[in-house]
Amino acid sequence: SVSMRESPYCFFTDVKVYPGVTHGFPSMTDLDELAVRVVEECVPEVSILITDPDEFWQERLKKDFSEIPGVIVSVHNGSVHVGDAVRNLAPDIVVMNWLDTLPPNFIRRYAKDPIGLKIAVFSHAPERDIIRQRPDVDFVLSKSAPVEALTLVVKYWTEQIQARKRDELREGLLKNQRQASRSS
Repeated sequence: SVSMRESPYCFFTDVKVYPGVTHGFPSMTDLDELAVRVVEECVPEVSILITDPDEFWQERLKKDFSEIPGVIVSVHNGSVHVGDAVRNLAPDIVVMNWLDTLPPNFIRRYAKDPIGLKIAVFSHAPERDIIRQRPDVDFVLSKSAPVEALTLVVKYWTEQIQARKRDELREGLLKNQRQASRSS
């Protein structure tokens, strides 16, 4: 810990509003506390992989998902195997066409976090036909339904994933701070 009333840290104790600065941290006197507050305010990145081969839907979904804060959208272009794309990109969310590439169970096998991975099926096949086969997916939507429903679900998942990542960052930070204070 460092006294933040001294230069150069006194910036964080001033409650002035600077152009372009959206967050103030009033009365901060401890760098450890500041670090925790910064982590609590951060917007962790959430990656989405779209495997649907239809370029129209790729562009539409990419545009809609890109408007969600903290989202990075990748599109599978067929240059590599879908399993390799899932392994290399390590997406948090996969939006796929029904059985256009790999079944959801295989996609989960390639994921680094198969339990945390969210899979949405967005397909021309009717929802009933897909659900009847009991796939290991989190959401199913027909392409004849409003796309906004899928966007809302992805936005909700994104918020959940960001909250989980913030919690993990905060726990890791606090653990490091405890270890550093013990070794001092």
